[in-house]
Amino acid sequence: MRLFFQLQPEKLRIILEENDAEKQATELDDLRALSQTLLPAVDELLRRNGLEVADLESVEMQSTVAPSFTSYRIVEATSRSLTAKI
Repeated sequence: MRLFFQLQPEKLRIILEENDAEKQATELDDLRALSQTLLPAVDELLRRNGLEVADLESVEMQSTVAPSFTSYRIVEATSRSLTAKI
């Protein structure tokens, strides 16, 4: 399983992929609250699929948002932290 963050200016898609195909996804539309909503959303997505962070093979991020934006930095830090737990 792969966890994939797809950050766009107006939303964040959190995608759980299996064999390069989307298995399930969730979207966060309020990026202003991202520091409060990102980890609970990841946890809920994993739980719905009976998974834990340790079950992931990789965590990746794709962004159309510039690295200077706070939302980018929050998603990047979360991605790196989850990768360290694998």
